Amino acid sequence: SDELERLNSRHWLNRLNAMTYLPFIAPASITTQPLLRGLKDEYLDVRLAAALSLSELDDPASIRPILDNLALQGSWPIERLIEIILRFDDHAIPILVQYLSDPLASESGIQVVIAVLGHKRVGSSITALTQFTSHTNLEIRVEAYRALGLMGDARALPMLLGGMLDDRWEVRAVCAKALKQFPRAVVITALQNGLTDKIWWVRFNCASALGALGINGREALLHSLQSPDRFAREISQMILDRSHAKVDA
Repeated sequence: SDELERLNSRHWLNRLNAMTYLPFIAPASITTQPLLRGLKDEYLDVRLAAALSLSELDDPASIRPILDNLALQGSWPIERLIEIILRFDDHAIPILVQYLSDPLASESGIQVVIAVLGHKRVGSSITALTQFTSHTNLEIRVEAYRALGLMGDARALPMLLGGMLDDRWEVRAVCAKALKQFPRAVVITALQNGLTDKIWWVRFNCASALGALGINGREALLHSLQSPDRFAREISQMILDRSHAKVDA
C-alpha cells in the first residue's frame, strides 16, 4: 500500500523506487496497471523503471506499451530498450513478429524488435525480417541485416550476399561480418571482392571473416597479397599477421 501511494509522489525518485519494488512485493494483478501508467511518467528514468518491472512480470501484453512509450528516437540509447525486451520469455515472440506488420509501429520500435528477434535467433521471422533489408531508414536496414546474420540460417545467405552490394558502407560492413558463418565458395568470393572496398571497416570485416573461414579463407587472403589493389594487400596482410601472432602466443 505504501509503494502504491508513492507512485503519486511529487518527487520522481519516490516514484522510481516504487516502480522498482512493486513486482517483488505484490502480485501482477495489483501491480500491472500502475506500472503501465508509469510508462507515461514525465521522467524517463521512471518510465525505464516501470518497463524493467513489467519485464520482470513477463507479461507479453506489456511489450507494445513499452515500445510505444520508450522507443523514442534520440531520447536514450536504444540498446537499453533492446535489453529490456530481451528479458521477456520466448512466448513474446508472436507479439514481436506481429509488431513488424503493424502500420502504427514506430521506426524506432521496429528497430528494437528486429534486434530482439535477431538476438533470440528466431528462424521463423526470417521472411518478416527480409522485407526490411530494403527499408529507407538506414538504421532499420542495418539492424535487419545484423539480425539475419545472427540467425546463422542458410535461408538468410542470399540476402547477406546481396547486402554486400548495398550503397551504404554500414550495411556492407554488417553483412561481411555475418558471412563468416557460411563456409561456401560464393561467400569467399564475395568477401575477397570486398577487400577492395573504399571503406576501411568493410575491408577489415571482409578480411576478418576470411580469416575465420579456415583454410579456404586463409588461401583467399594469401592470394589477395598479390592483388593490384594496395588496400586489399594491406588488410589481408594485417589479418594474416594477427593470425600468426595468435598461433605464436
